[in-house]
Amino acid sequence: MKEVSLLYNGDGNFFILASNHMEQRIEKLKEEIMYKLITAHDGGLYFAIDYINLNVHDFMDFPRQWRRVGNETDIEIGCR
Repeated sequence: MKEVSLLYNGDGNFFILASNHMEQRIEKLKEEIMYKLITAHDGGLYFAIDYINLNVHDFMDFPRQWRRVGNETDIEIGCR
């Protein structure tokens, strides 16, 4: 994933900004990482990864978008 920008990295979390064409790659990475974690830790470790689509206008209220992506990962964790 060369075409990304790291927005935040801390507290066991990270957020990246990537182009929409990375969506399929993110899904594939999610599957690969989860498989490796489940295999290595017998399901005892979980990795929540999700994404939201943004357009240029969404950056006018970026804190709202930040909450949206946080909500999506919370849902991902809840579905576990």
